[in-house]
Amino acid sequence: MKGLVCTVFCSLLLVACGGGESSSTPTNPNQIFNLSKLEGRVQGTVYTANVTGNDSNGSSITGTVSQKIDAARLQGKVMVIPQETVLNLTVGSMPPMSSTTTSYFDATTYDLNSIFTQQSRVTCTSTSPDKLPTTVKVGDSGIRSPLTCDSGTMVTSSYKVTSAGNDRINVITSTSINQARSPQTTSNTTLTVDANGNIVGFSAKTVELSAGYTQSYHSLSRAE
Repeated sequence: MKGLVCTVFCSLLLVACGGGESSSTPTNPNQIFNLSKLEGRVQGTVYTANVTGNDSNGSSITGTVSQKIDAARLQGKVMVIPQETVLNLTVGSMPPMSSTTTSYFDATTYDLNSIFTQQSRVTCTSTSPDKLPTTVKVGDSGIRSPLTCDSGTMVTSSYKVTSAGNDRINVITSTSINQARSPQTTSNTTLTVDANGNIVGFSAKTVELSAGYTQSYHSLSRAE
């Protein structure tokens, strides 16, 4: 698992440490930012970038991250909007690894219903209706609804909004995968959003607590 540990974490907000204030001009704390491209509200590819970083063993990490939102479709008796996040990473000399997660949002309310991880075949389901606000400003924060997974784990998370400077914000999600109420893996994932609501940056730090293993990586540029 050390080749790729960001699965449900990245799908929650592409949903880290890093991505902090990159300008001497702080973002106006009263400025309103639209998050429609983060969770199911805008169809099409909303973000794609190259990533680079390293792990706690000193190995380099390279790869790509992308997220797209598909047209609404019927899932069971509910119309849902699928949002697919694909993370491809190469860690040191290990073979390339890929993770594909699909988040399903209610097509009417945009509440997050569930997240499916293709490689592990694990589905995590929201315990109550949950979504990010449509608009936010610097200083906003909240607790996300827990997700119960058919692997026997539970995912808990929270978000906060900080200034990234130059009329941009960081939307930071802190997430924990818990087994028997004990955290097994934690992650901080950041999306940087500009004044037009575009995702312009990504970073993540994921820690496997029992192994003491960490991966950290961030976007370089759009992979176009």
